[in-house]
Amino acid sequence: MILRYVKMKADWWTNTAHYNRERIRRGATVDKTVCKKNLGRLTRLYLKAEQERQHNYLKWAAVTREMRESREKRRSSRRPVAKTTRWPPFAIVPACCEGPRGRHWTAVRSTLLPLLSLRQKSEASDVAIELFCVSLHFCVMTSPKKCSSDNRKFRTRHKYRGKRRRTLRKATANDDVAPDQRPDAPTSDRPNTVTEPRDSGCEIAAAVEFVSASQRKIGFFESERRPVDAATANTLLCEIDALTALVAGAQCPTYRERKLGVREAAGKRKGLSAFLELCCQNSDCPESALSFTHTSRRTSARFDSGSLRDSFAVNVKAVLAARAIGAGHDQLSRFCAILGLPSPMHHKTFTGISKKLHGAAMTAVSKNLHQARNITKDAVGGSDVPVMFDGTWQKRGHRSHNGVGTVVSLDTGLCLDFEVLSNYCHACSIHRDLGEDEEIWRAFHLPVCQKNTDCSSHAMEPAAAVNIWQRTLSYETPLRFTSFLSDGDSKAFTAVCEANVYCDTPIDKEECTNHVAKRLGTALRKLATPLPRGEKLKDATIIKLQTYYKIAITSNKDSVRNMYTAIWASYFHCCSSDGASSHNFCPAGPNSWCKHKRAEALGEPAPRHTPLLTKAQGLAIMPIYKRLTEEKLLIRCLHGKTQNAAESLNSKIWLLCPKTKFASRTTVETATALAVLWYNEGHRGFEKVLEGIGILPSQDLATHGDHCDVMRIRKVNLKQTAEARAHRRNTAKRARVEDTDRKSREGPSYGAGDF
Repeated sequence: MILRYVKMKADWWTNTAHYNRERIRRGATVDKTVCKKNLGRLTRLYLKAEQERQHNYLKWAAVTREMRESREKRRSSRRPVAKTTRWPPFAIVPACCEGPRGRHWTAVRSTLLPLLSLRQKSEASDVAIELFCVSLHFCVMTSPKKCSSDNRKFRTRHKYRGKRRRTLRKATANDDVAPDQRPDAPTSDRPNTVTEPRDSGCEIAAAVEFVSASQRKIGFFESERRPVDAATANTLLCEIDALTALVAGAQCPTYRERKLGVREAAGKRKGLSAFLELCCQNSDCPESALSFTHTSRRTSARFDSGSLRDSFAVNVKAVLAARAIGAGHDQLSRFCAILGLPSPMHHKTFTGISKKLHGAAMTAVSKNLHQARNITKDAVGGSDVPVMFDGTWQKRGHRSHNGVGTVVSLDTGLCLDFEVLSNYCHACSIHRDLGEDEEIWRAFHLPVCQKNTDCSSHAMEPAAAVNIWQRTLSYETPLRFTSFLSDGDSKAFTAVCEANVYCDTPIDKEECTNHVAKRLGTALRKLATPLPRGEKLKDATIIKLQTYYKIAITSNKDSVRNMYTAIWASYFHCCSSDGASSHNFCPAGPNSWCKHKRAEALGEPAPRHTPLLTKAQGLAIMPIYKRLTEEKLLIRCLHGKTQNAAESLNSKIWLLCPKTKFASRTTVETATALAVLWYNEGHRGFEKVLEGIGILPSQDLATHGDHCDVMRIRKVNLKQTAEARAHRRNTAKRARVEDTDRKSREGPSYGAGDF
């Protein structure tokens, strides 16, 4: 602090001197007496601050000496550690010299104080004043050179480059929370290399045992045969002029001149399949076309619906590619136009090919789900399978016409079944008033109607759950989903229990720990009890309480009593103060997260309290904690499972069918089938859809799929490392702090009807 103080005052004096010189040069008069008075005031302030800091340092040294002596008594049995000489923070400046142990510090108090004491005398001359300023500048300039901005930027962008990554290990409950978010977490969670040698064998064993969910799921289907087309079947984009230049050197067999060329018969184009002709450019040549061909092969004859455009492989691949990136006919046409290609196909042809792809995708996903059920049954060792169920909608705001329900195994992580519901059909909406012909029209339309339920969007999730549970016994591999993990946002579990699918066999309910912790945050934000003196719970406080609640659940699995005790321990710890401390529930021992219990175990003086909640806030949120610590709720959290797998599958579904645009039930079913194939066995699911429609996948598609699966596994494995977890926590915390600072700095800037 003193260095910054001295540098600031020295810079101020230097700038003042330059300013006065400039004024003198321009002819202005400067009162030197005022300058000397200002310098005298600066010197007196500095001496006063120096005396106060020296007095505080003596107190600090006495307390430190006592603590060091008590610590040495406790550690007398341990190996002594070399001590480092500490200088008082107000009497040091960094020196430029480099010693055998790197940069060291040099005391300069004996150099500065005599110079400062000269100014106290009335006969101090201008030479002493200049010497004082030069000395201050010399002390500041001798500080070690800072790291350049380029190095700092490089280290910020590449935080872990050049550093040894920690050994991969299994994730634990405490890994999900930053140490500074725990209630007074110990400053060092890592083993000490001097007193506690790290057990590298345990970490290596954990690294060998660790297998990510993606790697495990993809590994179930690696042994399957993958028919791939020859390398010559790969597709290339080539301009007509390039083909003409390629054949220009060949001789015309009729006219015997080197004037061959390639042209396109625009009237014979079938979608993206062009009709090319090899012709002689000499007008006297009697042959109009020497040879001709389409630029794409046809699909298998049994998949040909009679439409010429539907039968070419390039058109089918284009529609599948559009569905795989969440695009429609308009986006595909714009893409082709930018590449210089004509319009790919009519929108009716696009719809016809989409229906073919829907059938092929549903066939492929049915086989995949059958394999997933067999794998899950073998892994569980019986037909009773614990699963997680989650519902999702195609539109936001719970006004969607389409809803999807998915079931994922808790043991293998594979999707076992799904259901797509829709309460809207566009054809039915435009054929409402047909009079006498309405009944006949509906009889023909019913097999292809897009509407398969009359329930609202809120009731789609329970309806989908009932449909899935009712057909579990009719699988080729009959299963019973006897454990139901959900987020508790709908009546899905109640509806399944009321359906009485398995007669006398009960279905157990489990809660997602993430959603249970979110209930605490939601309840705290909607706190109904008014707080005195305008108090309110800040977002940072709510996030910490929510984090402590989640840690208490996940770190005390298989024990409702320990879970209950840990939750209330975090509550009373946050409410404790110096006048009213309550740490009876906090864990004891030197490794406790509670700093008071830790100090008590080490025989150190009790630290001061930093209460997170005031007395009024603690009393206001106590009913919420009582409600969220009921035994019925904690029993459902015993396994500590989450719905992350189902949320991951939902994100893939709406990546292939964006929520920003309405889609029919057929389109949503196609996207869901492709997403399930992608989720269960990786990118090779797209190859199976092409095989189902009669097209062998190209070698480029197989290579791309293998590369994407490898990168997917690698990214997931890297995300489980301690460094990546810490980086994500710090990034999220930094973003919250920056957002809070912006809002506090800007003030209210948006509100419905407020301005």
